[in-house]
Amino acid sequence: MNRLLNRQIKNIFGKNYDITQLDNRVQQLLCLIDDAYNDYDKEKRLLKHTIEINSEELIEVYKTIEKYNLSLKDQVDEQSILLRQYKDAIDKTMVVSKTDITGRITYVNRAFCKLSGYTEDELLGKPHNIVRHPDEPFGIYKNMWDTISSKQNWHGELRNRAKDGSSYYVDTHIFPLLNKNNHIIEYMAIRSNITKRVIAEKKLQKEYRYNQMLFDDQENVVFTANIHKGILKANK
Repeated sequence: MNRLLNRQIKNIFGKNYDITQLDNRVQQLLCLIDDAYNDYDKEKRLLKHTIEINSEELIEVYKTIEKYNLSLKDQVDEQSILLRQYKDAIDKTMVVSKTDITGRITYVNRAFCKLSGYTEDELLGKPHNIVRHPDEPFGIYKNMWDTISSKQNWHGELRNRAKDGSSYYVDTHIFPLLNKNNHIIEYMAIRSNITKRVIAEKKLQKEYRYNQMLFDDQENVVFTANIHKGILKANK
């Protein structure tokens, strides 16, 4: 007889009561109750066993997830370190800015501030044309905006104006940055300072024009030639 049922019978009829003295129908009922108790115990043991197995499996799954999370965290940390190094490398060598979709500045690096003469506080929230040189043709900027607003990268050389009114020249790449829905959320511009190169080129062009003027103003015929190609150049 089931241990729990046996205890209950003893509590009711006394410890030494002989249940065989009970009516047969009562004994049959007790047998049915005993079977029910035994079935319950079997289901309970099975459920406990199932829970233990599932718990062990869940623990293993949890350990696997934890291991994966740690591995993923290590990868993310490593990528974050690399991204910081990339950013530092770009910030130290290039002039970088970002704007919202209306063209207002949301980020500038130190190189931008140094080249333009503005502080970060003076630039953030301002239209990017704060550094636009008034002598630059409007068509350049129209082409730029038409290009980047169509989600295309733009590249060109621009003359900008610093806070003190001086000019500087930058080789400029502008990239539209898109969200997961392929909508433009901001623009990033990366520039290199080419002021020295442009000034040197302008100086050479000026010297060339001056020499050409002297060459053309000669009263006598002046020309340059070589043995292979003959006359290369003659004055007017």
